Amino acid sequence: GVRLDWRRPTTYTGGGRMRDLAGFDVERAATAAGPFAKVGTLTLTDQKRFRQASAISWTDHDVASGNTYAYRVIAYTVDGSRSVPSHVVQIEFARPPAVAPHHSDERRRPEG
Repeated sequence: GVRLDWRRPTTYTGGGRMRDLAGFDVERAATAAGPFAKVGTLTLTDQKRFRQASAISWTDHDVASGNTYAYRVIAYTVDGSRSVPSHVVQIEFARPPAVAPHHSDERRRPEG
């Protein structure tokens, strides 16, 4: 899967301390230009624990190798206010390298 990591917002755009963060919506598109669709929600149920955590992560398990994905995150508060989307991160989910079969015609001779 693709793991996304980001820092938890601590202040509002106006500078006030954020105390009512409720969660994040994760959106995905095929390109950075969009269109984006919600692929996940991370709800913060233990507010005290998340106030102290500075890093947040979420993993997209619904990906296929060889495809390109663009992601952005939107924070929302308890009263439903939503942030502007984060900067877009675009990744190519790589195919695993092909492994050639290993054949050996060498025969080991007993030492001695």
